[in-house]
Amino acid sequence: MTHRTHIQRPLLLWLGALVILLLCYVPLMQVIPNGSEHYFMIDVGETQIVLNEWGTLHATGYPLYVMTGAGAVGLMRAFGVPPVIAPAVVSLLWGLLALTLMFGLMVKLTERALASALVVV
Repeated sequence: MTHRTHIQRPLLLWLGALVILLLCYVPLMQVIPNGSEHYFMIDVGETQIVLNEWGTLHATGYPLYVMTGAGAVGLMRAFGVPPVIAPAVVSLLWGLLALTLMFGLMVKLTERALASALVVV
């Protein structure tokens, strides 16, 4: 196997896994302001407000998430992304980054790109 093929196959498997995950996630993305009083929806509304207003998330806050998220939300809003959708995109991007790191680690440890992609999915 050539070096180029050795790199391309894992990359294509990784991209395929992310496309499958995006196809599952995007239809479920919250695109309306949270107005629910249901206990499981409390954090969703809080995150929508915090990332749009540079606030503090929970009592202790999540500084890295909020600082990067608020900056990203501000940038997305400058390009016309609605303030209700932008926080969901931030969480999506962090999730994709975490899955990318997991995929890379698994490929490094197992040298099995297909198995790594299936685990990520």
